[in-house]
Amino acid sequence: MLWKTGWSLTILRADSKASRYLDALRWFVAVYVMIYHLRPVLFQGYNQLQNKNLIVKAAYLLTSMGYEFVMLFFVLSGYLISSSVLKAVGKGTFSWKSYLINRFTRLWLVLISALVLTSALAQLQLNMFPDSEFFYNNMKWSDFLGNLFFLQGIFFPNYGGNLPLWSLSYEFWYYILFPCLVQLFVSRSLLVKVGYGVLVIGLSVLLGKGIMLYFLIWLLGTLLVVLPKPQISMKVLARVCIPLASALAGMIMLADKLLLHQNDSDLIKRFFPQFIVSVCFAGLIYAILHCYNHPGSVDVKAFNIHVFLAGFSYTLYLTHYPVINLLRVWLGDGRWGTWRPDIPHVLLGLVISIAIMAYAWVISTFTEAQTSEVRSWITRQLDANRFKRRS
Repeated sequence: MLWKTGWSLTILRADSKASRYLDALRWFVAVYVMIYHLRPVLFQGYNQLQNKNLIVKAAYLLTSMGYEFVMLFFVLSGYLISSSVLKAVGKGTFSWKSYLINRFTRLWLVLISALVLTSALAQLQLNMFPDSEFFYNNMKWSDFLGNLFFLQGIFFPNYGGNLPLWSLSYEFWYYILFPCLVQLFVSRSLLVKVGYGVLVIGLSVLLGKGIMLYFLIWLLGTLLVVLPKPQISMKVLARVCIPLASALAGMIMLADKLLLHQNDSDLIKRFFPQFIVSVCFAGLIYAILHCYNHPGSVDVKAFNIHVFLAGFSYTLYLTHYPVINLLRVWLGDGRWGTWRPDIPHVLLGLVISIAIMAYAWVISTFTEAQTSEVRSWITRQLDANRFKRRS
């Protein structure tokens, strides 16, 4: 393996500027996706507009790239999870028990609250507007449990029509597939290799073409862990590579929207342009890591706005859509987008966006912010039960 051949893994340092910049990317993705979902709920569709000046055209174009920025999240996730797995495997300390505790506590604390809130807001919406058809055939208990175990998009619909849940099933199964692939290559036992190989093949068939295609985008994050350092100066990385990767990603996304006009939700047809954009995102993160990943370059105890916003970005991502859907019916009388994109409505939309972020932050104080404590408690309980069985 790479760590046995003299190549070092690129591990993110918590006390580095790179960590802060990646935090900035995390919260940016969550906020952008919220705006991507909010704009068509509040504002008229582009084809309905009568006055399409340059500013309006630019605003609609720049808020139409939600799926593209989810790809940035996939690359970030691939890097962060792969680095932790490869580091543990390299040290010989990888444990499925610890790994699954870490992953499930991280995912479930927020997911359970998101599913409960989705149910509560859906029931409120149905009570206020009984004719709402948005929840047709996606509010059964089986849908709730299917989403709880990350089977949405495979066997079940997104519970309550909570659209961002689609990507969570992708993420979870990537979390399972990647350590299996690593163990398949590093294990010395032929029987273990065969077992992991059968598991990977079985999961690949079960998950289907779409999820497995986008695993390639997630694995771009893995490349960032194992690629060697660039043979160029940090000054060139900062002044040339980072702006260049950002500009390329932006230009490709704009060209894609202006030229292809494909349905965003058809992920298989959209894979190639999404992959090209993701390569640019990976280049951006690679440059950030090798330019700013220096220990002690930031004070980890000092307040930082990027750390604060990233701290509830996952909660914002999973909980914003039920609120937005309620607004769609409440403010728009059940129709999509009734506001004109004038200054008063844009300002009101900004107030609503800030209110949704505040709502997500409050929820996160009871969920996402408690991840470490819950994780420690579960580990103690499991260790105590194991000790009791042995004694």
